[in-house]
Amino acid sequence: MTATASISEVFSGSSYVFNGFAVPNAVAAVLVLYMCVKALSHTRGNTAGQLFGLLGITGFIWLACRALVYSSATSAVAEWWSTWYVAALPAAPAVMYHLSAEMLGITRKRMALIWCNWLLSALLIALQLRFEMLSDGVLMLSVGYVAQTSLVGSITLGWLYILVLLALVENYQAWRNSPPDSLIRQRHGSMQIGILAVMATGLDGIASSGVDIYQPGWLFVTIGLLVLSHMMRHTRLIDLTPEYGANRVIDRVENATLVIERDGEIRMVNPAAAKLSVVPPKALVGMAVNEAMPDLITAELLKKLSKTGRSYQQEVTHEVPGTNTQQELQLSIAPLTNDNPAKNPGFVVSLNDISQLKMAERELRHLSQHDPLTGLANRRLFLTALERYFAQYLRNNDVTFTLVFIDLDKFKRVNDTFGH
Repeated sequence: MTATASISEVFSGSSYVFNGFAVPNAVAAVLVLYMCVKALSHTRGNTAGQLFGLLGITGFIWLACRALVYSSATSAVAEWWSTWYVAALPAAPAVMYHLSAEMLGITRKRMALIWCNWLLSALLIALQLRFEMLSDGVLMLSVGYVAQTSLVGSITLGWLYILVLLALVENYQAWRNSPPDSLIRQRHGSMQIGILAVMATGLDGIASSGVDIYQPGWLFVTIGLLVLSHMMRHTRLIDLTPEYGANRVIDRVENATLVIERDGEIRMVNPAAAKLSVVPPKALVGMAVNEAMPDLITAELLKKLSKTGRSYQQEVTHEVPGTNTQQELQLSIAPLTNDNPAKNPGFVVSLNDISQLKMAERELRHLSQHDPLTGLANRRLFLTALERYFAQYLRNNDVTFTLVFIDLDKFKRVNDTFGH
């Protein structure tokens, strides 16, 4: 950095004076930072929330540094802060366009342009912080010191307007094609207002060119971010598309559920299914299901399913990872489409924990065949065994068995007292 102010001078209280024109910028910076935190909390840190948070941080740096430029008592201190103030400018177009693309659902289609924007933004920020190539000192006007932009800085602003104008056009087209009174239409309308507010900050360039006028950019930045923040809170950030719905439904299903391709590659997996494998959840997607869960789905079963494309059910036993306990599961595999089994693209695998059910069945079976007092076989089990032995004898005369009858005197009294 070529600014002549020292660090001690920059952070000395005597280097600043009260300037009423700096107050709105300082208040707006705090408000923008608050909106940034709220948006990240509301969106739970998804991509749109992160981008809005980054846009808010950019706005905070821009507004806070401008307030400090206004309040600087010397040109050296003002130039030091103007370097950071101008450095925030290249981040705005990259973040704004990326956020717009995310809201429109065209991030993948625009990925090349988005990456170019980010790389150019990082390069310009580095050039500004190292060589101050975007700024050209400060001017002293009646409102205080005002940062000036160089030719490179002006070109950067031109790049900003081209990108936000492109985003504006894309959002307008999406707005026109959206159903009336829908949340999607509201979202695109909010994006247009936010983009227009960002474009209006260009009025600050009038003062930067030497015209003695107050810079109202803080107002437009605040309005734009307030509108975008409202969009984050009151319109859904993600359309209820089939893909989104499928992901959320699978995540909320209690049973372990996977979506696999015809060759067994895992495409989707919910948290319950991830617990059945020793492989980390994030690494499961893309693996072969017979490798991730070899005791549940074998390669032979996959080969059979890929040929027939039909449903399959079986009860299986699985050892819970990290324990020595066995878990009984109902394995159900259903094709994604029933139209043409030969062209079925994949399967939905569901694993229902039936351990408690099987245990209850065993307990009921035992109670139905044994005396609860002695634990010995009751009449039903005795007759069942007797019928089985008779059947074996009738099929094969070489099989013999002996029936022993034991009569206990006065046992009826014991049975009447303790057996009922």
